[in-house]
Amino acid sequence: MQNALAERVAPAARPAPANSLAGLYFDPRYEAVASNPTPQFDPTMAGARDYAMDPRSVGNQIVVNMATSAAPVDVRGGARAVQGIRAFHGSPHRFDRFDMSRIGTGEGAQAYGHGLYFAQSEDVARTYRDTLARDGFRTASGEVWSPDTLQHLNVRAAARRNGPDLAATISRAEELLAQPTMPEATRALLRDDIANLRALQNAGGVQPNPGSMYEVNLRVSPDRLLDWDAPLSQQPQAVREAIEGLPYGQRALRVPHQTGAMRVLEDFASQQGLREGADTRGYGYGARRATEDLRNAGVQGVQYLDGGSRAAGEGSRNYVIFNDELIDILRRYGLLGMLGGGAAATAGDEDG
Repeated sequence: MQNALAERVAPAARPAPANSLAGLYFDPRYEAVASNPTPQFDPTMAGARDYAMDPRSVGNQIVVNMATSAAPVDVRGGARAVQGIRAFHGSPHRFDRFDMSRIGTGEGAQAYGHGLYFAQSEDVARTYRDTLARDGFRTASGEVWSPDTLQHLNVRAAARRNGPDLAATISRAEELLAQPTMPEATRALLRDDIANLRALQNAGGVQPNPGSMYEVNLRVSPDRLLDWDAPLSQQPQAVREAIEGLPYGQRALRVPHQTGAMRVLEDFASQQGLREGADTRGYGYGARRATEDLRNAGVQGVQYLDGGSRAAGEGSRNYVIFNDELIDILRRYGLLGMLGGGAAATAGDEDG
């Protein structure tokens, strides 16, 4: 039953006026409407997921869409309306936006789909950050540098051991270069390594890389995320309908897999590519094709239980997002606390 606020707002079943709230509106199909009685956002409001401020209301009164249920996110003092999932991302890199074209510059495994990875748990994201940043260093210009870029195995090992002491690593490379039995091809690699190390030294050296943490808002809806932990036949209705419309969707829906739903679609996408005569050689064709097909059909990504929740069958989840335009960076922070946020963050290499 609609309350007084619902009666006041229900006629607004159209986009709000052209202002900061443009495009946000109250959908009269949702009869359960709640309001925040104070001019402050109430983060404890149960059942809130999609919020919008009625532009005709006083203060920051919030109309809550109770049709979908998830933990609310901070709307930053009511300055703008936000809807989505609050999540975290840990990376060795610093950047001001997420970019699908940079997929593979992070962990690179892409085990749960071809997309950008986020964690509902801040601790999970921090673990990725620490793992990926452990063997890397940051240059004076802020770029990430890894010993893996060096070509000689022993020089790489020395760089990891010596860390910021580039002089010690250069000395080790020169010792190897001086060995009389060194093949000329290997000497060429050592000379390149020495030149690169000296260039880093002259540019200000390197320091340990603390990595960066990102708190984000994922502007996605759970009912448009493929559930990795459920068979395809038990996906949310919008996801099932999207799959049914794919060239291989009907066949995929008949597979009785209980987990790995995205993996099933990737296999069928690869087979479909072969039928169509596409070049499916190389790593990841099926993943890229399935991601593109699902994105075009309206699926926004994948959700799956993280490692700490998988055994219990419930708990916090990770997310794989197919479209970088659905990701808002709320803040970037690291070992020393918040370093910057949004467009103010320092640009650099991006992680995927």
